[in-house]
Amino acid sequence: MRTFASGAIRDDNDCKGRCDLLPLDIVINVKEDKPLNLIHNFKVSGEVEHLIDLLKLEMNEDIYNVLLDVSHRFGLGAIKYGDHNWQKGIPANVYIDSGTRHYLKYMRGDDDEDHRAAYIWNIMCCIWTCEHLPELNIYGILV
Repeated sequence: MRTFASGAIRDDNDCKGRCDLLPLDIVINVKEDKPLNLIHNFKVSGEVEHLIDLLKLEMNEDIYNVLLDVSHRFGLGAIKYGDHNWQKGIPANVYIDSGTRHYLKYMRGDDDEDHRAAYIWNIMCCIWTCEHLPELNIYGILV
């Protein structure tokens, strides 16, 4: 388990890779991918509008089913870590790492868990964090 300065808890990231460090600008030059492009644009600018556009893209036709699936992720997290653990403060790069990894697994077709819901959950939580705890958004500063 990882414990953040805010007291928020999250599972260990050991042996999962670091998708937040992927050079997405290179990736999208090789394979055009709108969600990865929007994540890249957020990482460069730090502006949540790119992630909001990503949610609009993902929830365009199926918003109610997606929201119910994502609410299940919130429920699982509440059981494991407490109701509002995610709101205590987890850095944006942690959400981008996990969200990107779940997106890649979703696109690969992995079915060991609901990777689409996990990906969208991470993007939603990243947006919330950037809007309510802006000091946890390192993006836009790095470039």
